[in-house]
Amino acid sequence: MKTKIKDYILNRNKYLIYNISKILFKNKLQPVNNILLTGSPRSGTTWLGSLIASCSGIMVAREPFAPSKKLYRNGFSERTYRNELDTWKTGQSVINSFLEGRSFIPTSFADNQLLCCINPEQLILKCIRINRLLPWVAQNIDVQNIIYIVRHPCAVVNSQLAHKQFSPMRKVRNETIELIDQEVPYLKNYVLSLKNEEELRTVEWCMDQIIPLKSNCSKWITLSYEEIVLNGPNYLLKKLGKIKLDNNAITSNFNRNSKAVGEWSVDHSRASALERISSWQNGMEKSKITSVLNVVKQFGIKGFSSSPVPDFTNIKLEN
Repeated sequence: MKTKIKDYILNRNKYLIYNISKILFKNKLQPVNNILLTGSPRSGTTWLGSLIASCSGIMVAREPFAPSKKLYRNGFSERTYRNELDTWKTGQSVINSFLEGRSFIPTSFADNQLLCCINPEQLILKCIRINRLLPWVAQNIDVQNIIYIVRHPCAVVNSQLAHKQFSPMRKVRNETIELIDQEVPYLKNYVLSLKNEEELRTVEWCMDQIIPLKSNCSKWITLSYEEIVLNGPNYLLKKLGKIKLDNNAITSNFNRNSKAVGEWSVDHSRASALERISSWQNGMEKSKITSVLNVVKQFGIKGFSSSPVPDFTNIKLEN
């Protein structure tokens, strides 16, 4: 209880410092210069967001699209989807308010050091709920720096099953069923027949990837979590070349543990790259691995197998 109170006070202080600095320095963050980072839950968004925010002048704001009455009133949901051709002025207004550095709550800044909250030059919005909105955002929001990260489905599902944050899942979300009915209607009966939790979570993962993968839009940078870990900081810097990052900060913090790392995870600072990406193989029953991969196959997403190393050049939808 004392720890929770201490964390709340610290986060409140960060929030106050950030807002005071905006007034003192008359800092108006430009949406076009900020960074939008999106991926499914447990895909490495916290690690990558914190890594990028280790660079001077960049501050991370986590989960601005977390469920709230305000967002629900404005048409958002747990996994918001909009066709990229839709006109949605309310959505534009809400997302721009985040990119301009407005509309946050104290916990948004929990992953920053206090000094980072003073007059930041860039914000990185770290999100796990807008994969399905990504093509719409790219077409309707004036932001140049969009990063979409994808991680092996077995790693994602295994992490969700182990993490206390995730309540047991009894069925696929209604909004996901509605999207399946719209995008892949031939799979609806199959999905409704699934019972095991690892299968249900894989369906959610699949729909999180299908929307960005089927889009012809090229306005975002697609990253594979495994490819980043295996190839190291120089590879990441090259992939994010258009975003001005501090080479030394990225290199020195690359193997630092994420704040979202669970007690079941390997220690990033001690484990090899291969150990980092393959830990799910030791913690996941073979029957569950088979179930996850079978669902992924049904949805036609290529590039993933029982190997912890995806086929990086082949992460796409079947024709």
